Amino acid sequence: MKMLFLIMITTMTMTMFVLSCSKDNDKTTNTLTLVKTVRGGCSSNAKQFTSDTVYTTKITDTISVNVALNLGCCSKFVDSINITKNIITVYIADTNSSAITCNCICNHNYDFIFAHYKPMTMSYIIKLKSYNDQNYTIYKQGILN
Repeated sequence: MKMLFLIMITTMTMTMFVLSCSKDNDKTTNTLTLVKTVRGGCSSNAKQFTSDTVYTTKITDTISVNVALNLGCCSKFVDSINITKNIITVYIADTNSSAITCNCICNHNYDFIFAHYKPMTMSYIIKLKSYNDQNYTIYKQGILN
């Protein structure tokens, strides 16, 4: 009876140890989630104009992907995110009809903030679609630093 009890306790302890270790050390699964999107809108001040850029920052388990685009002042954008395994894909589409055009350009700024990052190699792809395009085109892509 004592022997059976010792075998049961030993088996349960080993099972709990194995399960807890496998969860803590699993770096292949990323639970990255979009927490917030900050849309900076249109900054038409010439002193604030920058070239089209994408930059990323990481602080502990939070990643920020910042996209700055010089596009038409009247543009109305819709954005969406897709996270698949270790790739973040950002979609930005201009929803203006071809009848609405402006003769000005301004800097549109987006900051996509993600949480629950686990240390692993991840990449990003930024895709854009103009109001008269049928498909998205790759604007920039890279590895998160």
